[in-house]
Amino acid sequence: KFNFSKDGVPHWRGSLSFDFTAKKYNVNDIGFFRRPNDYGWVGQILYRDDEVTSIKRLWSLSSMVHLRRNFDGAEILNSINLDGQITLPNWWFIDCIAALDRGKYDDRETRGNGLYRKPGTQSVSLDVKSDKRELAVGEVVMIWGADQRMGRFLSMKGNLELKPASNVTLQFDLERSLRKNEFAWADNVVPVWSSSLASTSSVFANRTTDNWSFTSRGSYVFTTDLTVQVYFQLFFAKGKYDNYQIMLAPDRFIPYPMYSRPDFNELSFNSNVVVRWEYLPGSTMYLVWSQARLGGRGTYES
Repeated sequence: KFNFSKDGVPHWRGSLSFDFTAKKYNVNDIGFFRRPNDYGWVGQILYRDDEVTSIKRLWSLSSMVHLRRNFDGAEILNSINLDGQITLPNWWFIDCIAALDRGKYDDRETRGNGLYRKPGTQSVSLDVKSDKRELAVGEVVMIWGADQRMGRFLSMKGNLELKPASNVTLQFDLERSLRKNEFAWADNVVPVWSSSLASTSSVFANRTTDNWSFTSRGSYVFTTDLTVQVYFQLFFAKGKYDNYQIMLAPDRFIPYPMYSRPDFNELSFNSNVVVRWEYLPGSTMYLVWSQARLGGRGTYES
Protein backbone atom coordinates (compact mmCIF):
# COMPACT_ATOMS: atom_id res chain seq x y z
CA LYS A 1 0.00 0.00 0.00
CA PHE A 2 1.20 3.49 -0.88
CA ASN A 3 -0.37 6.49 0.83
CA PHE A 4 0.04 10.26 0.62
CA SER A 5 -1.95 12.39 3.04
CA LYS A 6 -2.24 15.85 4.52
CA ASP A 7 -3.27 15.76 8.17
CA GLY A 8 -3.15 17.79 11.34
CA VAL A 9 -3.94 21.17 9.79
CA PRO A 10 -6.87 23.29 11.08
CA HIS A 11 -9.40 22.67 8.32
CA TRP A 12 -8.66 21.09 4.94
CA ARG A 13 -7.23 17.57 4.95
CA GLY A 14 -7.01 14.80 2.40
CA SER A 15 -5.36 11.59 1.28
CA LEU A 16 -4.65 9.57 -1.83
CA SER A 17 -3.62 5.91 -1.71
CA PHE A 18 -3.03 2.89 -3.93
CA ASP A 19 -2.94 -0.72 -2.74
CA PHE A 20 -2.85 -4.19 -4.23
CA THR A 21 -2.94 -7.82 -3.11
CA ALA A 22 -1.66 -10.58 -5.40
CA LYS A 23 -3.80 -13.53 -6.47
CA LYS A 24 -1.89 -16.09 -4.42
CA TYR A 25 -1.59 -14.04 -1.23
CA ASN A 26 -2.92 -16.20 1.62
CA VAL A 27 -2.35 -15.69 5.35
CA ASN A 28 -5.35 -17.62 6.63
CA ASP A 29 -3.12 -20.12 8.45
CA ILE A 30 -1.97 -17.35 10.80
CA GLY A 31 -4.81 -14.83 10.61
CA PHE A 32 -7.78 -13.57 8.61
CA PHE A 33 -7.72 -11.70 5.31
CA ARG A 34 -10.92 -10.87 3.45
CA ARG A 35 -9.78 -11.30 -0.15
CA PRO A 36 -6.68 -11.32 -2.37
CA ASN A 37 -6.55 -10.59 -6.15
CA ASP A 38 -7.43 -6.91 -6.33
CA TYR A 39 -5.97 -3.44 -6.56
CA GLY A 40 -7.47 -0.02 -6.09
CA TRP A 41 -7.27 3.70 -5.54
CA VAL A 42 -8.82 5.63 -2.67
CA GLY A 43 -9.06 9.41 -2.55
CA GLN A 44 -10.53 11.48 0.27
CA ILE A 45 -11.00 15.17 0.98
CA LEU A 46 -12.15 16.45 4.37
CA TYR A 47 -13.06 19.76 5.97
CA ARG A 48 -12.92 19.85 9.78
CA ASP A 49 -13.78 22.58 12.29
CA ASP A 50 -12.50 22.07 15.86
CA GLU A 51 -13.62 25.42 17.28
CA VAL A 52 -15.89 24.80 20.29
CA THR A 53 -19.14 26.77 20.26
CA SER A 54 -22.46 26.64 22.11
CA ILE A 55 -23.90 24.12 19.61
CA LYS A 56 -20.93 21.86 18.86
CA ARG A 57 -17.44 20.77 19.84
CA LEU A 58 -16.31 19.80 16.35
CA TRP A 59 -17.76 18.86 13.01
CA SER A 60 -16.43 17.54 9.72
CA LEU A 61 -17.60 16.88 6.19
CA SER A 62 -15.73 14.50 3.90
CA SER A 63 -16.06 12.72 0.59
CA MET A 64 -14.30 9.55 -0.52
CA VAL A 65 -13.93 7.91 -3.93
CA HIS A 66 -12.92 4.24 -4.14
CA LEU A 67 -12.10 2.42 -7.41
CA ARG A 68 -11.11 -1.26 -7.40
CA ARG A 69 -10.44 -4.00 -9.95
CA ASN A 70 -9.22 -7.57 -9.83
CA PHE A 71 -6.13 -8.68 -11.75
CA ASP A 72 -8.30 -10.05 -14.56
CA GLY A 73 -9.45 -6.48 -15.25
CA ALA A 74 -12.99 -6.70 -13.84
CA GLU A 75 -14.22 -3.57 -12.07
CA ILE A 76 -15.53 -4.71 -8.69
CA LEU A 77 -15.96 -1.37 -6.93
CA ASN A 78 -16.66 2.15 -8.11
CA SER A 79 -18.03 4.05 -5.14
CA ILE A 80 -18.37 7.53 -3.74
CA ASN A 81 -19.70 8.64 -0.38
CA LEU A 82 -20.43 11.81 1.56
CA ASP A 83 -19.86 11.66 5.32
CA GLY A 84 -20.94 14.29 7.84
CA GLN A 85 -19.99 14.06 11.54
CA ILE A 86 -20.64 16.26 14.55
CA THR A 87 -19.74 16.06 18.24
CA LEU A 88 -22.23 17.99 20.39
CA PRO A 89 -21.39 20.01 23.54
CA ASN A 90 -22.50 17.04 25.72
CA TRP A 91 -20.06 14.79 23.82
CA TRP A 92 -22.78 12.91 21.95
CA PHE A 93 -21.68 11.91 18.46
CA ILE A 94 -23.74 11.85 15.23
CA ASP A 95 -22.53 10.45 11.91
CA CYS A 96 -24.52 10.40 8.65
CA ILE A 97 -23.23 8.78 5.45
CA ALA A 98 -24.71 8.68 1.94
CA ALA A 99 -23.03 6.14 -0.36
CA LEU A 100 -23.28 5.17 -4.02
CA ASP A 101 -21.61 2.16 -5.69
CA ARG A 102 -21.65 1.56 -9.44
CA GLY A 103 -19.03 -1.19 -9.60
CA LYS A 104 -19.79 -3.47 -12.56
CA TYR A 105 -18.93 -7.01 -11.47
CA ASP A 106 -18.87 -9.41 -8.55
CA ASP A 107 -16.22 -12.09 -9.11
CA ARG A 108 -17.30 -14.27 -6.16
CA GLU A 109 -21.10 -14.33 -6.11
CA THR A 110 -21.26 -17.25 -8.59
CA ARG A 111 -19.12 -19.40 -6.25
CA GLY A 112 -16.33 -19.96 -8.77
CA ASN A 113 -18.44 -19.89 -11.91
CA GLY A 114 -17.32 -16.61 -13.49
CA LEU A 115 -18.34 -12.96 -13.24
CA TYR A 116 -21.78 -11.66 -12.28
CA ARG A 117 -22.92 -8.23 -13.53
CA LYS A 118 -24.13 -6.85 -10.23
CA PRO A 119 -26.66 -4.03 -9.81
CA GLY A 120 -25.54 -0.67 -8.47
CA THR A 121 -26.43 0.20 -4.89
CA GLN A 122 -27.17 3.31 -2.88
CA SER A 123 -27.54 3.68 0.87
CA VAL A 124 -27.90 6.13 3.75
CA SER A 125 -26.75 5.41 7.30
CA LEU A 126 -27.19 7.19 10.63
CA ASP A 127 -25.07 6.54 13.74
CA VAL A 128 -25.84 8.18 17.10
CA LYS A 129 -23.62 7.50 20.13
CA SER A 130 -23.79 8.90 23.65
CA ASP A 131 -20.89 10.28 25.71
CA LYS A 132 -18.28 7.51 25.78
CA ARG A 133 -16.84 8.83 29.06
CA GLU A 134 -19.95 7.81 31.01
CA LEU A 135 -20.43 4.54 32.92
CA ALA A 136 -23.20 3.58 30.47
CA VAL A 137 -22.68 4.26 26.76
CA GLY A 138 -25.41 3.69 24.18
CA GLU A 139 -25.30 3.63 20.40
CA VAL A 140 -27.93 3.24 17.66
CA VAL A 141 -27.04 2.57 14.00
CA MET A 142 -29.55 2.44 11.12
CA ILE A 143 -28.82 1.77 7.44
CA TRP A 144 -31.30 2.05 4.57
CA GLY A 145 -30.40 0.95 1.05
CA ALA A 146 -31.58 -0.18 -2.37
CA ASP A 147 -30.17 -1.52 -5.63
CA GLN A 148 -30.99 -1.12 -9.31
CA ARG A 149 -32.86 -4.46 -9.42
CA MET A 150 -35.47 -3.26 -6.91
CA GLY A 151 -33.73 -4.92 -3.98
CA ARG A 152 -34.15 -3.23 -0.59
CA PHE A 153 -32.34 -3.59 2.71
CA LEU A 154 -32.64 -2.21 6.23
CA SER A 155 -30.31 -2.76 9.16
CA MET A 156 -30.90 -1.66 12.77
CA LYS A 157 -28.39 -2.07 15.58
CA GLY A 158 -28.39 -1.09 19.23
CA ASN A 159 -25.33 -1.22 21.48
CA LEU A 160 -25.04 -0.76 25.24
CA GLU A 161 -21.70 -0.68 27.05
CA LEU A 162 -21.60 -0.77 30.85
CA LYS A 163 -18.60 0.00 33.06
CA PRO A 164 -19.77 -0.80 36.62
CA ALA A 165 -16.18 -0.75 37.92
CA SER A 166 -12.78 0.31 36.65
CA ASN A 167 -11.84 -3.34 36.03
CA VAL A 168 -15.18 -4.56 34.62
CA THR A 169 -16.67 -3.98 31.17
CA LEU A 170 -19.91 -5.39 29.75
CA GLN A 171 -21.23 -4.90 26.23
CA PHE A 172 -24.54 -5.94 24.64
CA ASP A 173 -25.40 -5.71 20.92
CA LEU A 174 -28.80 -6.34 19.35
CA GLU A 175 -29.05 -6.23 15.56
CA ARG A 176 -31.72 -6.94 12.96
CA SER A 177 -31.14 -7.00 9.21
CA LEU A 178 -33.87 -7.21 6.55
CA ARG A 179 -33.18 -7.69 2.84
CA LYS A 180 -35.99 -7.96 0.28
CA ASN A 181 -35.80 -9.07 -3.34
CA GLU A 182 -32.02 -9.14 -3.43
CA PHE A 183 -30.98 -10.82 -6.69
CA ALA A 184 -28.49 -13.36 -5.43
CA TRP A 185 -26.86 -16.71 -6.15
CA ALA A 186 -28.97 -19.75 -5.23
CA ASP A 187 -27.10 -22.78 -6.63
CA ASN A 188 -24.75 -24.08 -9.33
CA VAL A 189 -26.40 -26.73 -11.50
CA VAL A 190 -26.07 -28.62 -14.75
CA PRO A 191 -29.04 -27.27 -16.81
CA VAL A 192 -31.91 -29.76 -17.15
CA TRP A 193 -31.98 -29.32 -20.95
CA SER A 194 -28.26 -30.06 -21.36
CA SER A 195 -26.35 -33.30 -21.65
CA SER A 196 -24.40 -34.79 -18.75
CA LEU A 197 -21.23 -33.31 -20.23
CA ALA A 198 -22.55 -29.73 -20.11
CA SER A 199 -20.72 -27.24 -17.95
CA THR A 200 -22.13 -26.05 -14.65
CA SER A 201 -24.26 -22.90 -14.68
CA SER A 202 -25.24 -20.55 -11.87
CA VAL A 203 -28.85 -20.07 -10.80
CA PHE A 204 -29.91 -16.77 -9.26
CA ALA A 205 -33.15 -15.74 -7.58
CA ASN A 206 -34.80 -12.93 -5.65
CA ARG A 207 -33.77 -13.62 -2.07
CA THR A 208 -35.53 -12.27 1.01
CA THR A 209 -33.78 -12.67 4.37
CA ASP A 210 -34.48 -11.75 7.98
CA ASN A 211 -31.60 -11.93 10.50
CA TRP A 212 -31.46 -11.36 14.24
CA SER A 213 -28.26 -11.26 16.27
CA PHE A 214 -27.71 -10.83 20.00
CA THR A 215 -24.09 -10.57 21.15
CA SER A 216 -22.68 -10.01 24.63
CA ARG A 217 -19.09 -9.44 25.68
CA GLY A 218 -17.51 -8.99 29.06
CA SER A 219 -14.10 -8.63 30.66
CA TYR A 220 -12.85 -8.76 34.23
CA VAL A 221 -9.33 -7.60 35.11
CA PHE A 222 -8.07 -9.25 38.29
CA THR A 223 -4.58 -7.79 37.89
CA THR A 224 -2.53 -6.45 35.00
CA ASP A 225 -1.29 -10.04 34.54
CA LEU A 226 -4.59 -11.95 34.90
CA THR A 227 -7.82 -11.28 32.98
CA VAL A 228 -10.99 -13.14 31.96
CA GLN A 229 -12.98 -12.40 28.79
CA VAL A 230 -16.34 -13.90 27.81
CA TYR A 231 -18.27 -13.84 24.53
CA PHE A 232 -21.77 -15.14 23.70
CA GLN A 233 -23.77 -14.82 20.50
CA LEU A 234 -27.24 -15.97 19.47
CA PHE A 235 -27.95 -15.73 15.74
CA PHE A 236 -31.20 -16.39 13.85
CA ALA A 237 -31.49 -16.26 10.07
CA LYS A 238 -34.25 -17.23 7.66
CA GLY A 239 -34.48 -16.75 3.92
CA LYS A 240 -36.54 -17.67 0.90
CA TYR A 241 -35.96 -17.53 -2.85
CA ASP A 242 -38.37 -16.67 -5.68
CA ASN A 243 -38.20 -16.13 -9.45
CA TYR A 244 -35.32 -18.48 -10.29
CA GLN A 245 -33.19 -17.58 -13.33
CA ILE A 246 -30.17 -19.26 -14.87
CA MET A 247 -27.17 -17.17 -15.88
CA LEU A 248 -26.21 -17.42 -19.56
CA ALA A 249 -23.75 -14.51 -19.39
CA PRO A 250 -22.72 -12.10 -16.61
CA ASP A 251 -25.66 -9.83 -17.50
CA ARG A 252 -28.06 -12.26 -19.19
CA PHE A 253 -30.59 -14.48 -17.40
CA ILE A 254 -33.61 -16.58 -18.38
CA PRO A 255 -36.26 -18.29 -16.20
CA TYR A 256 -35.27 -21.68 -14.82
CA PRO A 257 -37.41 -24.44 -13.21
CA MET A 258 -35.73 -24.92 -9.85
CA TYR A 259 -36.90 -28.17 -8.25
CA SER A 260 -34.87 -28.03 -5.04
CA ARG A 261 -35.50 -24.83 -3.08
CA PRO A 262 -32.59 -23.59 -0.92
CA ASP A 263 -34.86 -21.80 1.58
CA PHE A 264 -33.47 -21.86 5.11
CA ASN A 265 -34.30 -21.16 8.74
CA GLU A 266 -31.21 -21.48 10.92
CA LEU A 267 -30.23 -20.83 14.52
CA SER A 268 -26.73 -20.75 15.98
CA PHE A 269 -25.07 -20.22 19.34
CA ASN A 270 -21.39 -19.41 19.83
CA SER A 271 -19.52 -18.82 23.06
CA ASN A 272 -15.96 -18.36 24.27
CA VAL A 273 -14.37 -17.90 27.68
CA VAL A 274 -10.68 -16.92 27.73
CA VAL A 275 -8.42 -16.74 30.78
CA ARG A 276 -5.19 -14.87 30.11
CA TRP A 277 -2.24 -15.14 32.49
CA GLU A 278 1.05 -13.38 31.82
CA TYR A 279 3.12 -15.47 34.23
CA LEU A 280 6.38 -13.82 33.13
CA PRO A 281 6.93 -10.52 31.27
CA GLY A 282 6.35 -11.33 27.59
CA SER A 283 5.25 -14.93 28.33
CA THR A 284 1.49 -15.52 28.36
CA MET A 285 -0.67 -18.59 28.89
CA TYR A 286 -4.27 -18.83 27.61
CA LEU A 287 -7.01 -21.17 28.81
CA VAL A 288 -9.90 -21.23 26.31
CA TRP A 289 -13.35 -22.81 26.53
CA SER A 290 -15.42 -22.65 23.34
CA GLN A 291 -18.77 -23.98 22.24
CA ALA A 292 -20.68 -23.71 18.95
CA ARG A 293 -24.12 -25.10 18.10
CA LEU A 294 -26.03 -24.91 14.84
CA GLY A 295 -29.54 -26.04 13.99
CA GLY A 296 -32.34 -25.47 11.53
CA ARG A 297 -36.05 -26.01 11.61
CA GLY A 298 -39.17 -25.24 9.64
CA THR A 299 -39.53 -22.91 6.69
CA TYR A 300 -39.15 -19.20 6.18
CA GLU A 301 -42.63 -18.43 7.51
CA SER A 302 -42.08 -20.33 10.80
